Amino acid sequence: MGVTRDQNASGLWMHFKWQNRSSEHRGRSTEISIVSTSNRKRLSPLTGTIKTITLPLLKRSTEMRLKLTGFLALAFILNALAVAQSNQTSDEQAIRSTDKEWAQNAKIGRLDEFLTFYTDDASVLPFNAPLVTGKENIRQFFMQLFSKPGFAVTFAPTTVQVSKSRDMAYEIGTAQLTLNDAQGQPTTVPAKYVVVWKKDSGRGWKAVADVFNTDK
Repeated sequence: MGVTRDQNASGLWMHFKWQNRSSEHRGRSTEISIVSTSNRKRLSPLTGTIKTITLPLLKRSTEMRLKLTGFLALAFILNALAVAQSNQTSDEQAIRSTDKEWAQNAKIGRLDEFLTFYTDDASVLPFNAPLVTGKENIRQFFMQLFSKPGFAVTFAPTTVQVSKSRDMAYEIGTAQLTLNDAQGQPTTVPAKYVVVWKKDSGRGWKAVADVFNTDK
């Protein structure tokens, strides 16, 4: 055990004492006694006010705790982001799967099934036609469109973006619309669309807004 004493410019006696607390921390524990005096004379440390601070690896252990806390916080954040990304990915897959089923029902014989993909208060914004709002009005619109000679349509999303809250989403996609021309020959034109989706509790994703038009 080594002991040193020193007096600094302010009249403080510094007493450093190295101790072996245990075999595990042998030689690593530091005891510091700070003695304050009223003047700068070489007085005995006992004439002043003694304050002892024992630092058994305090600095090192504090740094380790801070590093560990930072690491755990970073791991928690990264895990939360990964979970959120995974959830959004599963929602996107659900919407794409819903789109496939929706497209398969886009025909006059499946009109009732086709309409189930809309919310009750949904709006449809078709090409060359006024805004259509409400399930019954949407039914009337698609009944007329699906009944046109040679009607057929295919569509699929190119982009699906899900909100962080996972209750809303939108998709952008392309479509192929086929109708008979004036000579009765089927004519197919490219089209594009935007759908706004809303997660309906217990019933999956439903379209709340549907915008589509042909390229020409």
